[in-house]
Amino acid sequence: FFEKENRFMGHITIARVKEVHDKKAFIEYLKKIKGKGVEFSVNSFELMKSELFPMGPRYSVVERYSL
Repeated sequence: FFEKENRFMGHITIARVKEVHDKKAFIEYLKKIKGKGVEFSVNSFELMKSELFPMGPRYSVVERYSL
């Protein structure tokens, strides 16, 4: 068995793109993506900003929302 690691936070990454060579083709590709339905309860959420650095990503809270 593995012990729970507190260094990870449950999250959803909406998008992360490092580089786009053909913007038009990329947009067409995104239009074809179909997501799967998922249901869960949410009491609150945070809009996070991630910045990538050589030592790893740095996360900061942009805004907190209670539902």
